[in-house]
Amino acid sequence: MAATTSAPGTLAANAYATALRDASAALADADPRDMARMYFKQALVFEQSRQQLQENARKIAWRVAGGALFIALVSIIGSAALVQLKRPSPPVIIRDNTATGNVEVIDVARSGSVSFGELEVRAALRQYVELRESYDWYTIQDAYDTVSLMNSEREQGQYASLYDHKNSPQNILTDKYRVIARIGAITFIGSTAQVFFSKTMVPLSSQGSGAVVVPKTEYWVATITYEIGELPTRSNDQTRNPTGFRVTSYSVDRDWTRSTTDSVVPMPSAATASQSAPSGGGARP
Repeated sequence: MAATTSAPGTLAANAYATALRDASAALADADPRDMARMYFKQALVFEQSRQQLQENARKIAWRVAGGALFIALVSIIGSAALVQLKRPSPPVIIRDNTATGNVEVIDVARSGSVSFGELEVRAALRQYVELRESYDWYTIQDAYDTVSLMNSEREQGQYASLYDHKNSPQNILTDKYRVIARIGAITFIGSTAQVFFSKTMVPLSSQGSGAVVVPKTEYWVATITYEIGELPTRSNDQTRNPTGFRVTSYSVDRDWTRSTTDSVVPMPSAATASQSAPSGGGARP
């Protein structure tokens, strides 16, 4: 049994010894120059392999860095976009006049939130309502001419009729009263504008009774549809209406949330009547 088990080990040892003898004989018979060439060839192959590994590592590192930079840029751009989209709208401020109990809504506009065109429309609406609803004996003609330029043809007929009868403002108020219109909030419902405003009638004399008449203020809401048409042809008219703003319909209702039911001195209004050229003290022939 011992001889049998040791036979494979003996055979392996004999084979290894034979291989060593053959290798030694080959080396002894080899040309030294061939050995040197083989050594340098193996060294060159090893150096090329090492350089290739370094080059591959650099490429991988640059790719990883480029990917990280791209992800960082996308994250920054995305964050900036979200900040713009999620910026809260400015609140509407409500001002409470503690002396009179009146509550006013004030428009708040953030820079960049209102287009230039909308600002032009708001300015035109403000000018139109102020001129149409105010009254002054000495400036009535200028106000009439400007409002007429800002009316469409149909609305001008309605407006002109206000000054065409015996109850027209210049016949009732004459030079004894002044009506001051002040514009509040301006809101839009689709293509229709709503302009909140107040009208204060200021007596310019004691009306012969000797008693002081206290000015009375009432609150109104004008509902207006409009369009932007062609500019007036005359330079003087262009100064009055530089944007081609045209009112196509105009109606006024009392703002009962702030108005009172107390009686006031009769005051003709575009809310109830509508203008041919006025013949007051400020009118031109």
